[in-house]
Parts: sequence; C-alpha cells; structure tokens
Amino acid sequence: MKKGLLTNNDFLKNMLKLGVPIALQQLLYSVFSVVDTAMIAQLGADATAGVGLANRWFFFILLVNFGLVAGTMALVSQYWGIKDFKNIRRTTGISLIIGLSLTAIFTVFVFSMPRGMISVFADDAGMIEEGTRYLKVLGFGMMLFSFNFVFSTSLKSTETVRIPLVASVCSILVNVFLNWVFIFGHLGAPAMGVAGAALGTVISHATNTLFMVIAVKIKGHPLLRHMSDYFSITRTFLKKFLKVMTPALVNEVLWVLGTMAYSVVLGRYGSVNYGAYTIFNSVESMFFTFFIGLSGATSILVGKELGQGNIEKGWSYAVKALVFAPFLAAFLGGCLILLRYPVLELMQIPDRALIDMSAKLLLFYAIASPVRIIPYMTIVGIFRSGGDTISGLWIDSVNVWLVGVPVTLFVGFVLKAPFIWAFLAMYSEDVLKSVLCVIIFVRRKWLNQLTHDSEMLITEPSAVIE
Repeated sequence: MKKGLLTNNDFLKNMLKLGVPIALQQLLYSVFSVVDTAMIAQLGADATAGVGLANRWFFFILLVNFGLVAGTMALVSQYWGIKDFKNIRRTTGISLIIGLSLTAIFTVFVFSMPRGMISVFADDAGMIEEGTRYLKVLGFGMMLFSFNFVFSTSLKSTETVRIPLVASVCSILVNVFLNWVFIFGHLGAPAMGVAGAALGTVISHATNTLFMVIAVKIKGHPLLRHMSDYFSITRTFLKKFLKVMTPALVNEVLWVLGTMAYSVVLGRYGSVNYGAYTIFNSVESMFFTFFIGLSGATSILVGKELGQGNIEKGWSYAVKALVFAPFLAAFLGGCLILLRYPVLELMQIPDRALIDMSAKLLLFYAIASPVRIIPYMTIVGIFRSGGDTISGLWIDSVNVWLVGVPVTLFVGFVLKAPFIWAFLAMYSEDVLKSVLCVIIFVRRKWLNQLTHDSEMLITEPSAVIE
C-alpha cells in the first residue's frame, strides 16, 4: 500500500531526528533573546530601541553568513550522502575562509564608525548613544560568531546535531548569567548597562567555539581529521562552490538591505514604537524556530538523497515538507495569538505602551504566517538543497525591492501613516513571492545532483556519528 503524504515513517522519523534538535537550538537562542531583551527593557525605551538598532547590523552579518552556508549545506549534505569526507572538509574550509574574511572587513567598520552605523536608522540622540555603546563591544565577538555559524552548519549537514545543540545550551547559560552580572552590576561587577549585555554575548560566543571544537575532537568526527583538506582547494572545486554560494550570498545581502530599509522607516516613529518592534522580533523569533528546524532538516534530508542520485525520493521529501509547513504555521499562529500577552507580561516590561504595541505586531504576524512561511521553506529548505540559489535570488530581490521597500517607504514617508500601517506595509511582498516560489517548485528544475565529480564513494571508514 502506498504511504500517505505525511504518514511515511522514514520521513517523519528523520525529520524529527534532525528537525527537533535544530529547532530546539534556535528556540534556546530565541528564549535567551527574550530574556536579554527583558533585561535591557528595564533600562528604558532608549536602551531597548538602541540595542534593536545595533542588532540590525548584527543581523546583517548573520544573513551574510547565512547566504555563505547555503553553499556549505548544499554541498556537505550531498557529499554526506556518499560519505565523501574529503570534500566535506574542503567545503567547510572554503566557507570558513570566506566567512571569516567578510566578517573581519565588517568588524573594521564596526570599530571605526559605530555611531554613524546606528545613525543610519534613527535620529533620536538617546537611541543612537545606547546603540553605539552596545555595537562597539559586540564587535569583538563577530569573528567567533562567524566561525560558530559555519562550523555548526557543517556538523548539522552530516546529521550531527547534538554537539551544536549542547554547545548552544552552554553558551546561552553563560550569556544569561553574565548579562545579569554585567548589565546590573551584580557580584561586585560594575553596572555596564547595554555594554554589559554585549560583553556577555561576546564571552558566550567564545564558550560556544571552545565547547564545539573540543567535543568534535573528542568524538573523533571526520570534520577535524586531515586538516590539510581544509586548504586543498582546486580551481574547479572553488568554482563549483561559488556557483552555489554567490547567488545565495547576494540574495541574503539584498534581502537584509531591504529589511534595513524597513528599519529606516520604522526607526523614525520613535523609541516606544521601535522598542515594541524590537520586543516583537524577540518573541517572533521563538515562533520562527520551528521553521528553522523544519527547513534545516528538509535541506539535509533532500540534499542527502540528491547526493546519492535518489531524485524522486528527494522530491517526495520536499513535497511532504512544503505541504506540512503552512499547516504548522496556522497552528502555531493560533497559539501565538492566544499566548502573546502572557509571554509579554513575563518579560516584565515596565512600559504598558510597549506591551500593547508589541501585542498588535504579533497578532498581525501570526495571521500572515501561513503565507509568509512558503517562501522561506522553498528558497532556503528546498531549492538550495539542490544547489539552486538563482531562483531565490531573483524572487526575493524583485519582491523586496520592487514591492516591499517602495510600499513601506511610501506609507511611512509620503503618507506618514500610523506606525502599524508602516509595519503592515512590509508584508506587501509576501503573496506574490509565495506564488512564484510554488511555480518554481513544481517545475522541478531545482532537483540537481552535485556529487557527479566525487573521486570516491567512501574515502574513509565511517566514524561514530550521532
């Protein structure tokens, strides 16, 4: 008997095995973000909004690395399908070299012109001052963050998900504790305010790096064997990597520049409104973690099958994931609507106006989420697993820069509409984007095997993998 769309035991088992730890890792980060925001919110609206502005730049470097690891995940997951560890290490090496280089350039700007970077988004002196203090300290941890992001992606792409998860738990616990110490001046430490929050984050990145590397070494994972493979980069392999990575990187940069354009509009509505937007982002990120897990698991599972040449099985997995995602979004959206005020109350935000505006933003986001999740699942979780990063580039670019940004700028600067309307204008891109993604999906041109040039099927004895 043919198994139903969502009743395939192998699909569900593998999806849960990979998706739950990835989602849990992101959920922990999101919970920490809420705790962090709650601590900072006690310092006032200027501190909350200023940190939110600074984090737009951190979000920029996160998205740059996210675009970079699109090539990493696609190639590593496919090479993992045939256990080609040499090319897995080679791919990781290229990713680290490019990622650390780009992050280093960005860090120079952070140290040389932090106030100017914050001023891009707002003209409120209090917000700019707090954001500058936060960003200057945060800059010390950006290289560590880039390393962690790339290295953990390679681990997860080989279905090794527990080491990154445990490393994240340790770093988050360190972060929460140090934020409590440094923000408010406990245990004899000076009360550093937002700078203390940034310092705690930097130390937590270092904790994550140390734990992950030591655990992988103890585990005997193939990723840290034959380190010379990290630098055995041929012209042909580099060209192959760049062909997959470059469109995804450009895609993420253009997309994040679009979100920055949105922040330029929203930042002009004052510290209370932008503070509410910052709180909204923290709570919304908890909701979104489920789809990061689903998307990551989909990309790994589909990529693994495509790497082995099992095209139809890869297609079957992708269909199941794409059908499941909007239903999950509708269910979780309902939960978010019901729980948004209790969650916000737990944050102990002193300003009632911040709570009410944050709740409104969460309400509209929850309603729109079943449609909004389709582009993310297809572009990030499905198309990139087959090495198709071109489709996501043109779909995102067209919709962000020809629809979303112009509409939001018009609503905010020309119509000077209330804040909530400027927020809703950002979602104007989603319907057309979802339609285009479904069209590309059903055409199946993204189904590509990237391992044809592999020198061997199995180059080393398999290590004990989680």
